[in-house]
Amino acid sequence: MSGRMIEEVKFVNPLPTGAAMDDLYEGGFSTDIVNLSNYERATWVIARGVGATGTANITVDSCDTTAPGTSTAIPFVYAVASSGDTLGAMTAATAAGYTTATGAGSMVVVEINSSELSGTNKFARLTITEGADSPVSGSVVCIMSNPRIIAGTSAPTAIV
Repeated sequence: MSGRMIEEVKFVNPLPTGAAMDDLYEGGFSTDIVNLSNYERATWVIARGVGATGTANITVDSCDTTAPGTSTAIPFVYAVASSGDTLGAMTAATAAGYTTATGAGSMVVVEINSSELSGTNKFARLTITEGADSPVSGSVVCIMSNPRIIAGTSAPTAIV
């Protein structure tokens, strides 16, 4: 391994097929479920482009299976960059989630550790529920880190 980040973490496109990038919050959605059984941490990055007034509530669900049979909203931490790459303070969110502020060009970083999943759950997803109905372009990526694998092997798949 060359010590490059691309070899040390797993980048996941968690958007469900057909997700509207030109109105990211439209109608709300849950991301694809990721498997944390081989990773210590899941970090979702929600990047907002154009759209100054739309808002959404963001929650993280701990899931028992890939279906999921049962999902439970759990507390998480997040940080916000109103613009650029300067994140504000890391803030603890309750299971009720975090409601985004308005503003184009912002970014929300949401993170959980696998130990924060409910009971024996090994899966998680991000749920975005539209608040103020006004189009916001954007995207979501999930970064799985601290893999529980043998050194020198490829990071295992995380999307389910």
